[in-house]
Amino acid sequence: MEIKKVLVIDDREDMLFLLGEIVKFVLKDDNINVLKAERADEGLSLFLKETPEVIFCDIVLPDKPGMILIKEIREKSSSVKIIAISGYPHYGEEVISAGANWFLQKPFTIKEIEEILFKISHEEPLE
Repeated sequence: MEIKKVLVIDDREDMLFLLGEIVKFVLKDDNINVLKAERADEGLSLFLKETPEVIFCDIVLPDKPGMILIKEIREKSSSVKIIAISGYPHYGEEVISAGANWFLQKPFTIKEIEEILFKISHEEPLE
């Protein structure tokens, strides 16, 4: 799968910037369209308008739990790859049940993101 658009949903501005830069670095492509949203409603709107291939979604958002947002996105698309991110490890199983393909615990490494994006771009199962 060719990754052209990535949506990052996180209420922290530094995480929006950091994840966007890591994605460009890992995919070795400055032309990747990294969309950013600080709130769940913005994220859903961008998803519907821009149809990204990959979404990084924080679980704790100010306007709606990320878990609910993941369910809403999954109802609209079975093909988008959703990576749920949180500093709370107990969310792992719950986010997968909600429709996320992967759970990434903060703090994470560039290597972890690289592995996830490699699997997505090579259409390998996310385990």
